[in-house]
Amino acid sequence: MEVSVFGRGFGEALVVHLGDGKWALIDSCRNPGTGRPAGMEYLETLGVDPGVSVVLIVVTHWDDDHVEGVAETAAACTSAALACSAALCREEVIEFVLEQDDAGSALGSGVDELRTILRIAAGRGGVIWAKANLPLYPRPPGDSPIVVALSPSEDAVERSILSIIELAVKAG
Repeated sequence: MEVSVFGRGFGEALVVHLGDGKWALIDSCRNPGTGRPAGMEYLETLGVDPGVSVVLIVVTHWDDDHVEGVAETAAACTSAALACSAALCREEVIEFVLEQDDAGSALGSGVDELRTILRIAAGRGGVIWAKANLPLYPRPPGDSPIVVALSPSEDAVERSILSIIELAVKAG
C-alpha cells in the first residue's frame, strides 16, 4: 500500500494506492500554486485516470481545509463511491444544507462542497454514511484490501448533530 499526504500548511488530503490500479482519496485540499485539488494533480502526474482508477472518496469532516475541491474531485472520479461521516446523515441536516443554495447563504465552502457531493452521490446510488467499523470498500467486502471506517463513534455522531443545530440556530 502507498499513502501520499498533501497539504501541510494549507489543507490536508491523502491519496492511497490500494493495489491493482485502484486508488482512494481521503479529504481534499487545493494546491496553492495551481488552485487544483492536490490529490487529482498527483494522480495525473502518475498517469492515473481518476475517472477509472479512483474507487473511493472519503470525506472525514467538513472543515474547509479538508474539503476544498472535493466536489470537483468527485465529479471527475466517476467510478468512485462517496463516503461521508455519519454525523451528517440526519435528514434535517441534509435538508438544511440543500436549502442553503436557495437561500443564498454564505456559510462557507464546506456547505457548498457538501451540497454538491450529495447531488453527485444521488446519481451513484447514494452516499456511504461512514461510522466506526463500517467497511467502505469493496462493497460488499471481498478479496481486495478492505477499507474500514475508524470513526465516528455513535457518541461523536450525536455531539456533531447537536453542534450543527447550535450553529444553525445562531445563523438564523
